[in-house]
Amino acid sequence: MFQETAQSNFDLIVIGGGIHGLMVATLAAEKGQNALLIEKGAMGSAVSSAWFGILHGGLRYLQNLELLRYRESLRDRRWFMQNVPEHVSIMPFLLPLYGKGLKRASVFRLALQIDALMSWDRNRATLPVLTLPKGRVIDPNDTKTAFPMVRPEGLEGAGLWHEAVSVDLAGLFAALVDQAKAKGVTIIAHCEATELLVQNGKAVGVACAKAAQQQFFAPTVINSTGPWVETLAARFDPKYRPQHGLSLAFNLVLNRPAPSSCAVSVTPPGPDRDMMFLYPLDDKTCFAGTGYTPLQGDLGSLKLPSNTLTDFIDAINAAIPGYNLTPGEVSFQTCGVLPTKNINSTALLERGRIVDHGLDQGPKGLFTQIGTKFTTARSAAARALSIAGP
Repeated sequence: MFQETAQSNFDLIVIGGGIHGLMVATLAAEKGQNALLIEKGAMGSAVSSAWFGILHGGLRYLQNLELLRYRESLRDRRWFMQNVPEHVSIMPFLLPLYGKGLKRASVFRLALQIDALMSWDRNRATLPVLTLPKGRVIDPNDTKTAFPMVRPEGLEGAGLWHEAVSVDLAGLFAALVDQAKAKGVTIIAHCEATELLVQNGKAVGVACAKAAQQQFFAPTVINSTGPWVETLAARFDPKYRPQHGLSLAFNLVLNRPAPSSCAVSVTPPGPDRDMMFLYPLDDKTCFAGTGYTPLQGDLGSLKLPSNTLTDFIDAINAAIPGYNLTPGEVSFQTCGVLPTKNINSTALLERGRIVDHGLDQGPKGLFTQIGTKFTTARSAAARALSIAGP
């Protein structure tokens, strides 16, 4: 239902009620701005609802020495642990090591030692129940005890570390929405922004079409509409040309126990295979993800092709001998889309982008935020506001 507001003038209008738009509006409010967030559907109902629930601390960035991204992930993970602790828990993660490349026990042990040193503040101002212990490498026997179905051939042991996870995504997002409102963000859901209001080449607000059209005014408009971000950018700025393609990302809820009480990170044998995570939701169900496939069809009706589902199940069974997962044990699928590096690429965009339309003869005061990672949405919001700010 369209939510009326008596106010029509704001400092900032954010379009898009996913995690990125919500974080932009929340951070703007924390900085004293009067922010309006407009969402055409329900809050967090698109890509954010398909997130795999892991608040990564950035361990994988160490392998490429991306130290700034690593620290960014640590900081943003800690923010969730501090601000919505009731929706976060700590889960052990297990990565079997097979003596190849970065998956050698000696290399991973060094990585975990560096992780422990660089994450010295990982538990600062967090509840004791959310304490993240140091990671370590365990031997093959302990690995088999923790993960009985682990592939035994060439096993050197496993890396064992802990991550923050949220298994109640709806509850987490509802809590973030409540916090945004408490900080002064005006949120209007089920209201589609259809037109950018422009005067003398400058964005001055947006018009929303419902039963009656309503206009809202602000000197700055940030488009953060997830899968629709470049479509809306081109509508608001006819000179803008989309630069990114879209990839379908999916996760599965399995109606069977997880293969381990730990979350497991597994890769099927063979070259160029993607890593997958499986972790227990309870003692009877399991979460598996994330898989990717080129987007087919309309954004309004995302559907996982049956052959893609079969291939993903086959990959799980190849990575975990004896698990013998069948399609009938998939009780639920979550599908979203993520931006790719360019129109013709299937490789995911690793870092988000902020487009200042005024720099390329578009409307001044209009900005487009192309987001990527759920965990680091707060840092992405800070970058967006630093570019779009007064």
